[in-house]
Amino acid sequence: MNDKMIETFDAVVSEGSFAKAAERLFCSNVTVMNQINMLENETGVVLFNRTNHGARLTAAGRIFYEDMRRVTEMIDHSVNRARQAAASGRKIIRIGTSILRPCREITDIWKNISDYHPEFQIMLIPFSDDPAVLGSVLDENSGIDCIAAPCDSSEWQRKYNVEPLFQMPCMIGVPSRHRLAHRKKLTWDDLKGESIMIMKQGISSTLGELRKKISDEHREIHIIDTDSIYTLDTFNKCDQLGCLMETLGIWADVHPSINAISMDWNHYSPYGIIYSKKPSPALSEFIDIIIDEETEPNR
Repeated sequence: MNDKMIETFDAVVSEGSFAKAAERLFCSNVTVMNQINMLENETGVVLFNRTNHGARLTAAGRIFYEDMRRVTEMIDHSVNRARQAAASGRKIIRIGTSILRPCREITDIWKNISDYHPEFQIMLIPFSDDPAVLGSVLDENSGIDCIAAPCDSSEWQRKYNVEPLFQMPCMIGVPSRHRLAHRKKLTWDDLKGESIMIMKQGISSTLGELRKKISDEHREIHIIDTDSIYTLDTFNKCDQLGCLMETLGIWADVHPSINAISMDWNHYSPYGIIYSKKPSPALSEFIDIIIDEETEPNR
């Protein structure tokens, strides 16, 4: 999804027709139609009811438009704050945050030391957990400097710099109606005969090791491949299938019907900061401060 698609979408909504939107954008009707078709293909929903009298938003299109306007307003607000901070000479750090990749682990560390570094200004930038967005979340024009997330993704390690902060225990996600849902801790024996959702081989080294252990030593457990790195659809699918899934404590409250339960194993996911391979001097300084604080002996 690019800026041209969004600009065209907004123009069609405002003008009420493809032809008037084309006049406003100084392009052809075909160009407008192609942009809207690409946007609908990418979102997977029909955004407009098209008639001889014009184009009107569908119910799904209305929701998309309202959310788009909110995001645009947030971005505009962030830009204004960034300009104000730049004018004051402060170092701006734009931390991305999403439902499955919240920035709380970084901001909690920063709260303890921010008084010692008043030259920095932290800005939180929302982003989507959609795989298409995650693939470019830290690209040059994304408006995000760094994110906090499980950081053993082979793709992210190839594309970005990764600074692990700590090891996060892997847990078992259990649907609330499942027989194991109210257990405090699980063992390998509890998992016998169950199906468990885990990322495909090659996405995560941590989960690759876990998959191998199940395949080699616990063959009575059936593995279900997830399509990609985790999104909200992963949790929805777990609930729909009534199966188990590998999860982490930071996702304990993501889905109301999935309980995160500790497991009697020694599998941990590295969690840390992910950022560009060409960070700004301010970002490099900020990350060094975070790492130094997190690795202090008293922490």
